[in-house]
Amino acid sequence: MAYRGNVVGCKAKFGEIQNGTLPIVFTLNGKEVCTTSMSYDPNEKDISSVYPYIGIWDEDVSVVFKVRLYFCGTRKTNEQIKK
Repeated sequence: MAYRGNVVGCKAKFGEIQNGTLPIVFTLNGKEVCTTSMSYDPNEKDISSVYPYIGIWDEDVSVVFKVRLYFCGTRKTNEQIKK
């Protein structure tokens, strides 16, 4: 369960692809809470075609969030991305 002020993360671990399987990790406040995977062949899919996301199943739930964008491990501001 996540509460106001918690940080929920979703990360695709491209550096750990094995046998065509891409690990996907979910975190809560920096602590890994769930791991899953998806089929991924870098020869068939570009890295930009993978979009990790977090979904909400209950229509009565709402979330306020801030998105932080990282490109090649570096955080980018909205102004830098717009350029």
